[in-house]
Amino acid sequence: LAFGADRAFAQYFEKIHNAEVFQQKQNTDQSFIKNYYALKKEAINLTNSPVMGAIDAPLTIVEFSDFQCPACAQRSLFLKSLLEKHNKKIKIYFKHYPLDQACNSDVKQPFHPFACQAAEAAVCAKEQNRFWEFHEALFRDQRDLSHDYVLTLARNLSLNVFDFTSCLTKRAGKVIALDLAEAQKLGINYTPSLYLEGRKVSDVLRSANDFDILINHLLDNAEKKRGDL
Repeated sequence: LAFGADRAFAQYFEKIHNAEVFQQKQNTDQSFIKNYYALKKEAINLTNSPVMGAIDAPLTIVEFSDFQCPACAQRSLFLKSLLEKHNKKIKIYFKHYPLDQACNSDVKQPFHPFACQAAEAAVCAKEQNRFWEFHEALFRDQRDLSHDYVLTLARNLSLNVFDFTSCLTKRAGKVIALDLAEAQKLGINYTPSLYLEGRKVSDVLRSANDFDILINHLLDNAEKKRGDL
């Protein structure tokens, strides 16, 4: 009997402990959501920016990224998995912010010396509707992003190399300049910088799970609003 009573007490206190842990997590998540809403909501110009996901998805993520940034390569894989997890619920826009003084006046010393030309090459791949394949290939191997490498990559992806080269020399730099101007307007100074529904969520993220917390919260809110109509 005593053993049975001890076991019952142990199960009782375990339930109390689990409830307390759950409540603490709920409180922490609510605090995180509050911090998210405290962020300024920005209007970001997404005209002609590459987008992945359903265009009519209710939630928008914007990523400012650099093809020579190792953290950006990791984040790109995470965002792809997030898109698969929240199918048709989110769309992801890509904006260029190469940390390379060759095109970015915010960078005052050599840092990512191939980032600007990699970004320009991705712009030219987009002209031929192959941005995301080029994006993945650049992030897959960041060891060599030289001019020769991006030309080889263009050939491997069956791009029209004449048009690709023409784009590199005549048009790509202007597109990068527009993204850099947008980034400077927003005060961006690191990559990857991530915005969820206009708020710079990368400033408050604690872990990768935070995206799920916010996405589910925002989707629940949107559902409630539709229900109130």
